[in-house]
Amino acid sequence: MTAHNISETYQFGPIFRRLLGRREPARRAVQPLAQLHREFQPGQRGICYDDLFGPYLAGARRIVITDPFIQSFYQTRNLMELLETIVRHKTAKQTVSLHLITERSEPEEFARKQASFLDDIAAVAPAAGISFSWETNPDLHDRSILTDNGWKIVLGRGLDIFERYDMHNAFDFQNRLQICRAVKGFSITVIQLL
Repeated sequence: MTAHNISETYQFGPIFRRLLGRREPARRAVQPLAQLHREFQPGQRGICYDDLFGPYLAGARRIVITDPFIQSFYQTRNLMELLETIVRHKTAKQTVSLHLITERSEPEEFARKQASFLDDIAAVAPAAGISFSWETNPDLHDRSILTDNGWKIVLGRGLDIFERYDMHNAFDFQNRLQICRAVKGFSITVIQLL
């Protein structure tokens, strides 16, 4: 049975239509990007970086992410998933310069792991058209994404919006598709700077 036949036979919601590769039909004309504030409830599903951030990152050539909590493996994986969103929203020939400002992990053993994770991202990012750099700053609190195309995204929880899931289970959809994950309660505010 093909995905087309499955979706006609069963009444799936929007998450499963996405899994089957079919989006809901457009109900209205695409609106231009606008400033916004959105709040999400704990346990909500169907949320992904592509929808939240992608349109605002499209066309940006320089992006600065400030998030003091890119320290452990899962936090660095969240960052990597944001880089995947950037790759999906840039042109093939476009190079994006992405700079991360975060806090240094403690103790020293964890700081070495943090540096190793971020250096690994810097090593692989050029293959996808991203120039990645990072620095630590001990005085951070606020979390944001700033783009050179005029947008500032204020992140209430930073990139850490998803509840725990089994990252080691290759057969769990949550492991590969953000829309299948439950989120923590969080908010984002998007401000136009230009």
